[in-house]
Amino acid sequence: MSILHKAKNYVEILFKDKLSSVYFYHNFIHTAYTVNKAEEIMKNTPVSDDDQEKVLVALWFHDTGYIECAGNHEERSVEIMKEFLHQENYPENYIADVEKLILATKITYEPQNLLEKIVKDADFSHFAGHDYNDISDALRKEWELTNVRCFSNDEWNAGNLDMLKTSILIIPIMPKKTGNL
Repeated sequence: MSILHKAKNYVEILFKDKLSSVYFYHNFIHTAYTVNKAEEIMKNTPVSDDDQEKVLVALWFHDTGYIECAGNHEERSVEIMKEFLHQENYPENYIADVEKLILATKITYEPQNLLEKIVKDADFSHFAGHDYNDISDALRKEWELTNVRCFSNDEWNAGNLDMLKTSILIIPIMPKKTGNL
């Protein structure tokens, strides 16, 4: 079984067994969505197989820290990933690369290289989705239930508008090559 299948299975069980049901947004569905978006981005981006694997492993683990807390969940996600990859006997340099990619998902982090840009774009890709309103509502409900903050409709709408104005895709999505060029 590949490391990606093992990571997927591990995270799926971890979320099923340990993630509170109040996480309407930061859950396995969001995690799988980001992995799928990264795969889509990498189909049209020159990335080695090894780097593609690192991106996908990072995205499988990027929100696992929510099983313990929302604040600084990325750091806890890194610890969970490290435990997993150590059990799989992965080298420290590989683990360090994946760690950097998980930390690149922090909302205020500015990506420094192509792989970090891919991870960030995949994690933020829901902003461009047809179901953005539903996802936004799920996040709002999650934040209310986890005591992050309750918003009036006006506050929520203004915050979403501000986020949409400032959150742009970092790498351009290139059309798929057809061979006609």
